[in-house]
Amino acid sequence: MTSSSHLALPIHGAIDGYSRKILWLELKRSNNRPEVPAKFFLECVKLNAGVLCLVRTDCGTENGTLAAMQSYFRQEGNDELSGLKANKYGSSRSNQRIECWWSFFRHGGASWWIDLFKDMVNRGLLDLGNTLHMECLWFCFHGVLQEDLDQVKVH
Repeated sequence: MTSSSHLALPIHGAIDGYSRKILWLELKRSNNRPEVPAKFFLECVKLNAGVLCLVRTDCGTENGTLAAMQSYFRQEGNDELSGLKANKYGSSRSNQRIECWWSFFRHGGASWWIDLFKDMVNRGLLDLGNTLHMECLWFCFHGVLQEDLDQVKVH
């Protein structure tokens, strides 16, 4: 489970390592607030009526709550992945399935958006450090980008 911000707007994503099914792809304003991925995780547990055996997360501070919830949910397990072993921390590179998928996504569907935003920056139309610019970017694009992500998740 990781987030990607190559579009200037953070995308949170998770993929099932076994089936390669995308569990969630969500555009949110922040990629460093722990409650954001934790909420997506809880929604996934509810939707699937169960918890995953093992969750791999990078060591970012945004994943601490999610990791704690996973360990709590699996605390009564009687297998080798119960309790604290139910979450495995590693570098984002060690989460190969989602990182591979992010690469595929950046070179496929997201490249159009990345190029658009880079062009806006290069033309002086967008300053990523300007709060007003970022609010306008969110207002104009978050809906259509989320629809795009929803379509990617379905397919």
